[in-house]
Amino acid sequence: MPAPGNPASAGLRAQCRQLGHCPNCAGPGRANTLHCQQLFYPIALGWQPLVVALLLGAAISWRYRQQPISVATYGAGWAVALALAVAVHLAGGSVLAWSVANVSFALGWVLVAARPAAARALSPLSQNQDLPLLYAGLGLLLRAASFTPYTGGITLGASLVALVVGQRQARKPITYLALAGLSLGGYELAAYRLLQAEPVGFANSVIGLAWVALAIAAAYRMLAWWLHRSETAFALSATELGRVAHLHWGNAAAFMVATILIDGLGEAQPVLPTVMGWGALGGYALLQGRTSAAMAAPVGLQGWVYLGITALYAAFASARQGWWLLELDPAWVAIACAFGLVLALPRWSRWGWPDAAWHRAAALLPLPTALLSCLAVAPLIPILVVCALDFDLRNSLNMGVMFFGKRASAAQIGISLVVAAAFYGWLAWRWTAIRWSYLGVGALVWASGLWLHRWDALDPLAQILLVGLPLLYLAQAEPELRRPQQRSLRHGLRLLGSGAITGVAYWQYAAVGLVPGAIGLVLIAAGLGLRVRAFLWVGTLTVLGVAFDQAIVLFFRYAFAKWIVGLLVGLLSIGLAANFERRRQQASSVVRRWRAWFRHW
Repeated sequence: MPAPGNPASAGLRAQCRQLGHCPNCAGPGRANTLHCQQLFYPIALGWQPLVVALLLGAAISWRYRQQPISVATYGAGWAVALALAVAVHLAGGSVLAWSVANVSFALGWVLVAARPAAARALSPLSQNQDLPLLYAGLGLLLRAASFTPYTGGITLGASLVALVVGQRQARKPITYLALAGLSLGGYELAAYRLLQAEPVGFANSVIGLAWVALAIAAAYRMLAWWLHRSETAFALSATELGRVAHLHWGNAAAFMVATILIDGLGEAQPVLPTVMGWGALGGYALLQGRTSAAMAAPVGLQGWVYLGITALYAAFASARQGWWLLELDPAWVAIACAFGLVLALPRWSRWGWPDAAWHRAAALLPLPTALLSCLAVAPLIPILVVCALDFDLRNSLNMGVMFFGKRASAAQIGISLVVAAAFYGWLAWRWTAIRWSYLGVGALVWASGLWLHRWDALDPLAQILLVGLPLLYLAQAEPELRRPQQRSLRHGLRLLGSGAITGVAYWQYAAVGLVPGAIGLVLIAAGLGLRVRAFLWVGTLTVLGVAFDQAIVLFFRYAFAKWIVGLLVGLLSIGLAANFERRRQQASSVVRRWRAWFRHW
């Protein structure tokens, strides 16, 4: 062992500091020198141990060349491992050099043993496929605590050894572990270079890892496509390789979602790589969603189409936030409706995609667009609450609607929402699916609320109309409520909607009574025309209530009118009673006929 103060000791410290594996050797001193000596030269070795290890391995191999046994095979392998360790020691290598030597030897072994002639020459060592795995595992163990520019290459080499062994022995667990190691090695190589680049932020690093995952997924997917379901590669079928590719696509998607969380923490993400990453994810998913490309897709063809469109929409959202597209916020809902119209018209099955997935995506496309570009600082429901409670906050909402950094007028937003309402009405007509029109009704309600608020006309009656009219439309249009078993529920919804409207109108305009009276007459006409009991009853009760209320007001204001009205009511009551006694049978039949009619209304 070299003395602490001699040149050999100083060389050991310098070598240790250069490799970065011994923080204790940063300064001079005997303790540091001894640490280096214990790390690199635990004992004084020469060339003799190397010769002994090689002779021992050769003797064991020669002795059991005809009838190999496992103990002898592992003994010879252990002798070779000792020889590698001594050779690295004599060459002045580090622990990482020992790791590289083990992985390189294992990789060379499996590649040479793949040739039949070489396999027979290497007997019995070549007949034991566990030894290369042990060498590769030892190499991974030696580099476990290190993170350098080439440690990812060590992981890749060890994974290649496991991949060859798994293919040769048709052991799928080893093959899957090898594939996982290849991915980890690629991630490690990319992560080291990304983290070492000073100007690159954390978001850029995560996007880089996403691109690595996408590249791996594309490689596996192309290999699976090349096999055409009939062959195997690395003891895996095309379907299994496709699943591995999907797993890496999921990793890439997870990395891209992580960039959104990072952006939420305040670190800006680069626009172009983010948009391209989401676009690549969407393209992969849409290609996978075709019938000809399906390989036991875990989410099904329609699921891949949904994922692809979602990823492309995420690309649009990233582009909108980072580029000039933010200026088009007031028109994005209308633009999304136009795109939805284009997606809803073709027959996608002609190109191998499921029609239902594209059509549903076309119908849902304007919804996130509205939330992304038209969601105001004061959306409709808070506006209704503020106006109902008459808070002073109402005055702060009269300046229009705030987009993400851009203020637009209620007229611009309302036009886009009306376009969305027309789009959903067209979908309901084209697909004969009335429920799509509910989204159009919601868009109309939103636009009406914004316009009424802008014009300072969002009084309690207007607010209840924005709630009651959609409720009445639901009761009239919902197919499930047309069943005889749901008749009472439909009647209750109509009573609730019309009663809420007339009740608020009666409360707000109690002094005059013209507005609730007019609403009551409209409900009576609607009840008679549409043969709806709820409208007839609510309208009749409203008109009677308004008449009674106005009669009371008339009595208190004009005393003489009280006697005139009383006289007229008395004469009318006497006439009705006389006619009823004279035409009892006819009146009874009329009442019975009306009751029979009401049962069918």
